[in-house]
Amino acid sequence: MERRNFVLGLGALAAGSGAAVGTGAFSSVEAQRDIGISVAGDADSYLAIEPGTENGEYLTGADTSAAALDFTSNNSQVTGDGNGLNANALSTFADVFSVRNQGTQDVELRVTPLVYTDVDASWFGGVEAVLAVFLVPVNPDNIEVDLQFLDLDLISVKDLTPGDELEFGMAAIAFPEESIDSSSISEELEITAEEV
Repeated sequence: MERRNFVLGLGALAAGSGAAVGTGAFSSVEAQRDIGISVAGDADSYLAIEPGTENGEYLTGADTSAAALDFTSNNSQVTGDGNGLNANALSTFADVFSVRNQGTQDVELRVTPLVYTDVDASWFGGVEAVLAVFLVPVNPDNIEVDLQFLDLDLISVKDLTPGDELEFGMAAIAFPEESIDSSSISEELEITAEEV
């Protein structure tokens, strides 16, 4: 809370005239002032979620407040005829998206979860299909990244200074080929930042 000190000045009475000398005081003031607040898309907000330069087309909606990773055939930003990830293979994508501090103060950035899975299993036959996706943080040399020991599904950056960013790639594995059409992942990624 801001505090201000006031000095109270007393006006003088004019001797013999009975008239008071005015001080310009008032009992109340009401004034209207403009306030400017705008809502930006994820790429332009104070905590920006931006597409990467190499594989940024997999980040959709960054110009709105609904950024999402889309590795399906529904993503119209990706050119080509692909419909998804390869079965029986490890697929990697470098520089998919980044999270940038575009504010004015250092923040602690937390991103979770980093691992997503869809496992189809039968009661008697064991595992029928597995799809596992891993978000891979790319750590610039000037940023200290803290992977939580007890929760390996969380990454924390203690001091993300204004202008700094943390980049993410992705790795995915899917098997076996015979039943992979039944696997898909539709989950949420939580990104938070708090002043430090």
